[in-house]
Amino acid sequence: IPGVPTGPQRNVEVTGVDFYRTVEQLPVLKSLYGMAERNLFDIYETAGRSTAWLTGWLRGAHSGLLSQYLTWFVLGLLAILYLTMKGTL
Repeated sequence: IPGVPTGPQRNVEVTGVDFYRTVEQLPVLKSLYGMAERNLFDIYETAGRSTAWLTGWLRGAHSGLLSQYLTWFVLGLLAILYLTMKGTL
């Protein structure tokens, strides 16, 4: 092909790192690439973070105080009664 350099002058080799750096800079894919780097599309990572958050929240709810446990019980009982009565009316 005329005009196309051949031999040692030809430099068309692109590594995988160069390719992903180019993809990372594209405005259309930049936000998706950023979310992928933060593992937002990894279901196991997302489930692990959610489980850790829920565990921490539940751990904070267990204070060892009987009055707090009775409050949670009464609130839960009222919620169940409300949902039961709401369905019958």
